Amino acid sequence: MKRIVIIISAIVALLMLAALALPFLIDPNAFRPTLESRLTQALGRPVKLGDLKLSILSGSVTANDLSIADDPAFSPTPFVQAKSLAIGVELWPLIASRQLRATGLAIDQPAIALIQAPNGDWNFSNLGGERAAAKPKSPTPDSASKTPMDLSVKLVKITGGRFSLVKTGGHAKPLVLEDVNLEVHDFSATSAFPFTFATKVAGGGAIKLEGKAGPLDAVDVAASPVTATLNVDKLDLAATGLLQSAPAVAGLIGFQAALESNGQNAHLQGKLKADNLRLAKDGTPAKRTVDFDFTLDHN
Repeated sequence: MKRIVIIISAIVALLMLAALALPFLIDPNAFRPTLESRLTQALGRPVKLGDLKLSILSGSVTANDLSIADDPAFSPTPFVQAKSLAIGVELWPLIASRQLRATGLAIDQPAIALIQAPNGDWNFSNLGGERAAAKPKSPTPDSASKTPMDLSVKLVKITGGRFSLVKTGGHAKPLVLEDVNLEVHDFSATSAFPFTFATKVAGGGAIKLEGKAGPLDAVDVAASPVTATLNVDKLDLAATGLLQSAPAVAGLIGFQAALESNGQNAHLQGKLKADNLRLAKDGTPAKRTVDFDFTLDHN
């Protein structure tokens, strides 16, 4: 019995030493060109990664910087700039044959600029779509058979993000979403995938969204189907700048609603509550809470 214990202990010790030595034996930066190339191909935008580090214990490769280019028709600055990107990997293919197989993506503290043109197009509309691949480089045997957004991941996670929403051609200040947390499970461009989204709005308010999205529209990502429940709490209409085109309107609103969208037409139904509601420039805020049941159809 003592001999068996000694043998098992020796095996465990060898495995631990191997795990400690692997980060020195495998240089994850050797995979950086491949990672950048695959992400660039999938998103239809140039992707740049910083220095890569391998963590055996967490089973991940981490980049200390992430940059995704914007649509040049909207902005020359990056669409996404993040502090770090962690890529979950399958360890055995990495150890045995040095093949990098991603299982998850975690993006920490990204700054993301969402820009809408006067015609309604967004700067993410062609992300990974056919328009992004409209001017392909010379096809390679590995890429010729692939469709746009050829990417599937078990888990995509964003933590501590900051999103800014702005329209071009105007002078309105952007709507800023802070502390954005997003989780997408079983992501695939060709099927529906569950997601959760939570954020605080600069100026006051909180938003939570939970449901399913997809499959992604091959031409316009913004036109993809979505089914979700929406919860908004204490949204300050004046301080957030949400109604800059109607500055007379003010108050704190909250609502719960169900959203159904086929990508072209959206149906929203729920209950809305407004406190300190004001509808006229020189009006006095309402002293009583105003409640609405509402139904909205929007194209």
